[in-house]
Amino acid sequence: MIDPVLTAAAPRGALPPALGGERFRFGDLSCYVAGHGPPLVLIHSMNTTPSAAEVRPLFERYAGSRTVFAPDLPGCGFSDRTDRRYDPRVMTDALHALAEQVRLRCGEARIDALAVSTSCEFLARAAMERPERWRCLAFVSPTGLNGNRPHRAPPGSTRAIPGMHAVLSARPWTRALYRTLTRPKVVRYFLRRTFGRPDIDETLCAYGVRNAAVAGARFVPLHFLSAGLFSADIHDVYESLTQPVWVSHGVRGDFTDFRGLRLLANAGTWRVSVFQAGAMPYFEVMTEFARAFDAFLRDGARERGGAGTVDGDLARDAFRERSAHLGRHITTALGRDLVDDVVGVPGERIQGVHVVLLDLREDLGRPVVGGAMAFVELSTEFVALVECDRTDRQQLRGRRRRFRCPLERDLHRRRCLAY
Repeated sequence: MIDPVLTAAAPRGALPPALGGERFRFGDLSCYVAGHGPPLVLIHSMNTTPSAAEVRPLFERYAGSRTVFAPDLPGCGFSDRTDRRYDPRVMTDALHALAEQVRLRCGEARIDALAVSTSCEFLARAAMERPERWRCLAFVSPTGLNGNRPHRAPPGSTRAIPGMHAVLSARPWTRALYRTLTRPKVVRYFLRRTFGRPDIDETLCAYGVRNAAVAGARFVPLHFLSAGLFSADIHDVYESLTQPVWVSHGVRGDFTDFRGLRLLANAGTWRVSVFQAGAMPYFEVMTEFARAFDAFLRDGARERGGAGTVDGDLARDAFRERSAHLGRHITTALGRDLVDDVVGVPGERIQGVHVVLLDLREDLGRPVVGGAMAFVELSTEFVALVECDRTDRQQLRGRRRRFRCPLERDLHRRRCLAY
């Protein structure tokens, strides 16, 4: 492993490698690669000091069992940092080019990939455009899912603030502005907000400061700050995905709002994990994070017929088993005049009400979407997704309430989804 902290004596502007292994170039891009086995791509986030250093713990862990690729996205790290337009199209095309490099090295095997924050949008778009290349998609603290506002603008549009990039890149102050934003104290401040605590990864902080000192380092961050790297159509992109998807995030720091998940028609087929950590949980709870990630990849290998599908018999058995235990909780939540028996399978109507347990990717398969949907909170860890006749919708909403449900402590934290 190469520790950037130990290279502090290097001349200013001479950037040390962020990761171990081999570093190769293709076109104007740079990528780290290590290990042997099925391909795994790790994609860093966007911020004021972006580089592959942000995926270091994952790169080091999985190099022992996978062929791990960690690119520096355009304008970042060792990739060319030219003064040009940087937007989701540029980043997505870079991932398409990387997928071709992975194919040349690893053959035709489909790629498992993990992206962090803003780069989840780039990975989702690449997987939408070339689904045959990407197998399982892991999104760590994905952007575009905060709040309740849908992002369904015309395809390819961005959320760039008009005129903002021109202001930020104006010659009188652009260099001074970027130097201010990347001073060691400022880098540390933003990492503390990302981690949600005073203790941060010191190696990551030191590398970020060094990374910002390289010529051309400001070009991508200025597009990031002007919102030009965020997709205005990202909800349509997320909904188009046919691959298994795992979303993970923490409970501390500035990136804990994922209410936008409920706006996605396919979110019920996504697996979601919440960790007692900040926005990059693998820096803090690697063992727990890797256990969940490995389970997702393992289950993804068994799935067939598209995202959200599992073996039908297993799905029915899982539903009946959980429904038997949760029947009294759901019945209490909805009222006996609506539900007398909640033991059933997805697709079956139960006296006008269709109940689907929320942990669909793990246990149940694809939910039946249609009609009026509502959700009932059973605990801080469990939600029932309910389909009912439209005449009952307001009645269901009026009976939404929270329960203690000690039988379901193994499930993920509460996620509220409503169709």
